[in-house]
Amino acid sequence: LLILSLLHISGSSSQTMVEPDLVFAFLRSFLECYPRMASRAVPSIVDVARTCLASSHQLLTTRTLLASLHFLASSCIVSDPHGAHLAWTFLSSLANEGVPTAVRSSVIRLLPDMCVSNKRLFRRAGAVIGKSMVAQDPIRRI
Repeated sequence: LLILSLLHISGSSSQTMVEPDLVFAFLRSFLECYPRMASRAVPSIVDVARTCLASSHQLLTTRTLLASLHFLASSCIVSDPHGAHLAWTFLSSLANEGVPTAVRSSVIRLLPDMCVSNKRLFRRAGAVIGKSMVAQDPIRRI
C-alpha cells in the first residue's frame, strides 16, 4: 500500500522526490515473492498511467508513463492470469486509434515482452501488430 501511494504521488506531483523506477523496482521484488498480488497492484498502476496521459507536466509524466507501461508488460504482472487480463485490457486500449502515436508505438513495442511471459497473449498481440501493419499513419506502420 505504501509503495502504491508513493507511485501515485510521483505521478501527480511535479515537485516530487520519488523516482518511479525505484518504486517499480521495489514493487517488482514484492510481486516476485507474492505473484497473486499482481491483480491488486494493476488498477493502481493503470490509474497512474491514465493520470500521466492527462497531465500537462511533460518530462516527469513521460518518464512515469513509460515506466508504468514497461511494468505492466513485465513478467511479474503478466505471469498471473488475472493480472495479465487487467494489464492486457489497458494496454490494448492504448493501441487503438485516437491515442497519441508515440504511446501507441511504445505499447506495440511492449507486446512481444508480454508474450514471452504469457504465451496465451500471443494471438491477441498478433492481432494488434497485424492492425499496425496496415495502418495509414506512416509512423505507426510496421
